[in-house]
Amino acid sequence: MLRLILLPLAAALAGCAGPSSRLISPSLDSACAAAPARTRLKVVSFNIRSGLSSSIPDVAQVLAGMDADVIALQEVDVGTGRAARANQAEAIALKLGGGYRYAFAAAMSRDGGDYGVALLSRLPFLRAERVDLRAAGAFEPRTAIDATVCAGEVPVRVVAVHADVLPWAAADNARALVKALSAGPAHVVVAGDLNAQPREDGPEAFNAIGLLDVIGLHAEGPTFHFPTGRRLDYIFAARGLSDDGVTAGRLASEVSDHWPIHAELAWPVN
Repeated sequence: MLRLILLPLAAALAGCAGPSSRLISPSLDSACAAAPARTRLKVVSFNIRSGLSSSIPDVAQVLAGMDADVIALQEVDVGTGRAARANQAEAIALKLGGGYRYAFAAAMSRDGGDYGVALLSRLPFLRAERVDLRAAGAFEPRTAIDATVCAGEVPVRVVAVHADVLPWAAADNARALVKALSAGPAHVVVAGDLNAQPREDGPEAFNAIGLLDVIGLHAEGPTFHFPTGRRLDYIFAARGLSDDGVTAGRLASEVSDHWPIHAELAWPVN
């Protein structure tokens, strides 16, 4: 019954915007190089609601305090009217300073610009690609960024994702991404808003391939706080990054309708 009610609404609203395949790629390094030895890889994921709950400077201020190596952002605007034609990914990277580069992958065109996900990193980028997450009967087009960054000499695959709001489409988005993860570096992190709660089909697709739900293991609780509290946001990591010293958390903040989540993973070794 839910499907019968929501599918016509999704089809009608989808006409307000169209899919976009735009990718803004960062400057890329040719190979990983030696770096000072570290013990932790800091990852953050945050659905920023295009800065509409506060402002992009407010979002950047919260992120600056989290001091992450890699940041996955969802609901990011580039060139839209409601964002005053700004590139929000670039604006946040510049405000953070510290040599952050960014990738942006559009899911759809909207309001004269594009809307999608971003990945910021102060670690060198080796690769950044857009993954189209197709799903039948989706509310909106969805996408992910599939990137490789360098943790010293070790490549780490980091994926930023935002799944659909309709449960069947969100599950299809997750399964499509899992399929795309079938080959690549052994060290994998997936971070984003799956629009699904733990034990639903989307998150379970990542558990099924051996990735660990770091937030669920170390900081379970709501991450979407308006109008009701639910956990929709995840950081999944390969077992080699999820040793006994891992810490994770949810940062209570009113700058978006989601709270940012964070994890300090084990620094990867070959």
